[in-house]
Order: sequence, then structure tokens, then C-alpha cells
Amino acid sequence: HFSIEGGFNTQNWAPYTRHDYAEFNAVHTWTEYVNRLSGALSGIPILLLFILAIRSRKRTPIVLASATLGSVLFVSWLGKLVIDGNLIPYSITIHAVSALAILLFLVGLIQYFDGRKVQIKKSLRAWIIASLVLSFIQLVLGTQVREAVDLALEAGIARPNIISSLPDWWIIHRSGVWLLIAIHALWAIPMLKTPRFALYAKLAIAILLAQTLSGILFSKFGFPAFAQPIHIVLGFGLILLDLRALLASKV
Repeated sequence: HFSIEGGFNTQNWAPYTRHDYAEFNAVHTWTEYVNRLSGALSGIPILLLFILAIRSRKRTPIVLASATLGSVLFVSWLGKLVIDGNLIPYSITIHAVSALAILLFLVGLIQYFDGRKVQIKKSLRAWIIASLVLSFIQLVLGTQVREAVDLALEAGIARPNIISSLPDWWIIHRSGVWLLIAIHALWAIPMLKTPRFALYAKLAIAILLAQTLSGILFSKFGFPAFAQPIHIVLGFGLILLDLRALLASKV
């Protein structure tokens, strides 16, 4: 208990020792607040979705809605661990993949309720599967690069010098984009003439172009902070698009 009548007294406050990196920053505080608030609000429709799925008594919606709700709860719990354990190895990757799982289950629900599928060649569907797998690998590598960038910044390395401080394996992620573009092109370009798949193909091409541009920003302009979340969000979008295309196709 303390009183302000006698002015500020440091003896009324215990030293903050939980983190040695704690420093008040208004922008970071508001960003974290909005992040937590949006996370809490997003849980409401997912909870309602779960209730509706239970009431439907249909197996697939119940399984997907349950998995979605479970993923939300897991991500919420994991988010606290990520904050408490600053720069724990693989924490950003695990958190990102867990958040991605929520969206993947929702895409599955969308396809279930849509129900429509387009028959395509077996080879094209194989390329879609390959695109999905490679997109996921690139996302995992990208989050690992993000962790390496955070470690470099924590060590006091300036952003223009970050590339030279990154581990050698980051070149795999940087060069992998060309393979990613090539594999997507193998199914996206032929699908431009297919009415239902034309939208997926155009979106895939647009996302890949945007990802490439954001990657160039990293390489040529010293990893600007604003480009990092954009790059990861585009990675999420590409995976979700690949899954949607896969689920909406048949051979």
C-alpha cells in the first residue's frame, strides 16, 4: 500500500527484475495492447463457430471447429511464453505455425461448406501439393531468419549490417523463392484459363510478386522493420491459398 500525499517514494515500488530488456515504449505498448485485444475479440466468433458446429451434430464441422478453438487457446497460452521468454530459440516459429493452424482449419471449414470441387489434371494437383509443402518450408525458414534478425538487433548490430551477421543457411531461404515461383507457375499459369481456378492463380502470382519485392527490400535496404510483418503475412497468405486450391480440386 502506498499514498501519493508525500510525493513519489521509490520504497513503495519493488525493482522490476523479470526481464533485463524491459524498457517503456509507447508504440510497442499500444501495439501489444491492440494485438492482445484483437486476439481476444477473434476468439468470440470462433467460440460461436464451435457452438454452432456442436449443434449441427456433423462430424467434419465439429472436428474442424474444435481444432480451431483448441489452436486459439494454445496460441494464447504460447504467446505468453514467447513474451516471458524473450528470444527463446524457435519461439517465433512455433508461435507462427500455431497461428497458421487456426487459419488452415478455417480454410478447411470454408471448403466444407462450399463443397464445390474442380476436376484438374493429376500433374497440376501434384504441383499444388508441392507448392503447399514448399511454401510451408519457406515460412518456417523465414521465421527462423526473423529470430536471427532479432538476435542481431539485440546484440546492437545496425539493420544495414544485419545480412552479414546472419547464419549461412539463410541463403537457402533467400534463394528458395525462385523455386517457389517456378513450382507455383507450373500450376498457376495453366489454371488462368480455368474459370473457378483463375482467381487462385492470379492471387498466387500477385502474392509471389509482393513477396519477392519485400525480399528485395530486405537485401537492398537493410531489413526495414515495416517489411518484416508484411513478408510474413504474405507467406501466410500463400500457404492458405495453396491449401484452398488443393481442397477445391480433384482428379
